[in-house]
Amino acid sequence: MSVKPTVIAFLKNTTYRFRQVLRDLKGASVISGKAELIDLMSQDEALLFFQQTTRDQNHAIRTALHAKQLCFDNQVDPPEFFILAALLHDIGKGDVKLIHRVLFVICNFLSPVLSRKIASNEGNNWRATYWRLQYHAIIGAELLKQVNSDPRVVDLVKRHHCTVSENDNWHKWLILADYIA
Repeated sequence: MSVKPTVIAFLKNTTYRFRQVLRDLKGASVISGKAELIDLMSQDEALLFFQQTTRDQNHAIRTALHAKQLCFDNQVDPPEFFILAALLHDIGKGDVKLIHRVLFVICNFLSPVLSRKIASNEGNNWRATYWRLQYHAIIGAELLKQVNSDPRVVDLVKRHHCTVSENDNWHKWLILADYIA
């Protein structure tokens, strides 16, 4: 393993995560368009949405706004299922303290294998938090399935951390919107 690509990956990831933390510390919130986006959700989906931290709610709204913009940039009307997937993509995380999130990101970057071994779905401690962070896409998809969300929303939420196939623009755009947000 070459040191140079590892250092470059570390610097890219650090820059991305540093930007996220700064935005969180500044308390950046999204006001414009929030009500319109929340109105797209069913009552059960909205309950899941509001169980997230304010930080994650704001991230979800930014993700949805970027998702809409990606559609407009590609001359496509943004379908409701796609915007809903952007709004609900992280609901499986639950309520995660910032320190746990930071430690998870560092551990996951240094050793994804160790991070998976640490994660445990038993109990209500920091290891359970790691479990939720590690598997939040699958957990979120299951929660959405339980409240009868559109199967396309469930599918996109479940796959939002998976490798994208070239011909799946919704998946590709969701991942990009999530990254930008």
